[in-house]
Amino acid sequence: MASPNSTSAPKRKPLPSLYSTVSATVSPLTLASWVKLSSSLDGRDKITKIIAYLSRLLAWYYKSVLLLPDAAAKFTALKNTVQMARKPFRMGKVVNEVHKIRNCLARPTLSEVERVGDETKESPQQANALPLYRKVGMIGKMIGLAGFWCGDNVVFLTKGVNFLHHDDKDKRMTLGTRAHHFASRLYFFGAICHFLEGIENVRRHWKALEKAQLENVEDSELKKLQLKGFEMYVSLFKACCDITVFSNNPGVDLWKKKRGKKLSEAIVSLAGLGSASTVIWKNYPKIS
Repeated sequence: MASPNSTSAPKRKPLPSLYSTVSATVSPLTLASWVKLSSSLDGRDKITKIIAYLSRLLAWYYKSVLLLPDAAAKFTALKNTVQMARKPFRMGKVVNEVHKIRNCLARPTLSEVERVGDETKESPQQANALPLYRKVGMIGKMIGLAGFWCGDNVVFLTKGVNFLHHDDKDKRMTLGTRAHHFASRLYFFGAICHFLEGIENVRRHWKALEKAQLENVEDSELKKLQLKGFEMYVSLFKACCDITVFSNNPGVDLWKKKRGKKLSEAIVSLAGLGSASTVIWKNYPKIS
């Protein structure tokens, strides 16, 4: 029998419902929010990405399941048209990534910031500081995106508008193919950096959540922490989807090299839909 003076282990506070945490923040049923989303450049881009990958999935279904190649060809043509329609809006986006890289490099790492005596207070430098793994992961992702935008712009200028080497079709196609391979490799590199950073983010979040439960923090703080964790899981899921898609692209061809054949179009299409859906969720207007 335990003595009256013995201390028992602290009890974990039950977590609030994840559904209530997310649903209290985002409303997927408000038409006005979808209109606002589609009015933004990134929102329109991801909506058209959904259309492109849905067309790709339907092309696979009609060709491989229903054995209707003519119908499949129509969806393939739609996919190619929509993909090309997205490219003009990416012109010059490399400047955005260069700006982000410069800002990220200017931010100090936590190891470079002196700790204040009171851990409950943060100095301005601490609030702006990043863990070293996050800084490296973010810069790697941005470098990958910058390279992808450059390659994608060249693909558009060679294939979409015939701007480069317009008098020599062979040179134009060769340059476009090389640019496409370069873009795929850089995006794949950026997705790997994003994935590794996401794994460490989730690991640290688990530790923070466990500590918060043991300390019996308020429900509102638990909800904020849980929503932050959900956003981390969504981000990690996007990285997995991007790795799946670009590991199958020409220039990387990871599965073809390892297995002797590419991934199924169904798997790639679903991964593309998953990646686009995460960005739509992230940019969907929040409830005021």
